[in-house]
Amino acid sequence: MRSLIAALLTVAAALFLTGSATPQTTDSTSAWWTTGIRINQGRPFGLLGITKQIGPRIFQYTGADFGGIERSLTTQTGIRITKPSRWELYGLLGPQIETVETDPTNETTIDYLTASTGALLNYNRNRSLSFFVGFQYLWTDATIKRWKFGLGILVPIDLS
Repeated sequence: MRSLIAALLTVAAALFLTGSATPQTTDSTSAWWTTGIRINQGRPFGLLGITKQIGPRIFQYTGADFGGIERSLTTQTGIRITKPSRWELYGLLGPQIETVETDPTNETTIDYLTASTGALLNYNRNRSLSFFVGFQYLWTDATIKRWKFGLGILVPIDLS
């Protein structure tokens, strides 16, 4: 049952990702450096990525957790649930790749492709800096910890 749910979530995320990547808003800020700390596999890791606005309510985060023997690459589609304001709530959906080094001396790794869902609470200070806190759940049968928690900041960038 879990593998079916994971497959459905992965397909849904792929459909979101194949949508238009052209910003459809008049807001001058449409992309942000995203950095912070994520608790991955029970350990804190540095988080680095880019969040891009692809529609009035839809945002795309692409990034990675770095450090230690566990790493992950992810792309999350965030759908704003609340109206634009200082405090915004987002639902998250997307594929996740977890890489775990089982034997660092021999550079042996195991990679897990999973679907993930979650939520994110964002505080917009003044459209020049935002703070976020969120969680993710990995839909997998693998023997890894399924919950992730993170916090960080979003700094606007110009991709034009």
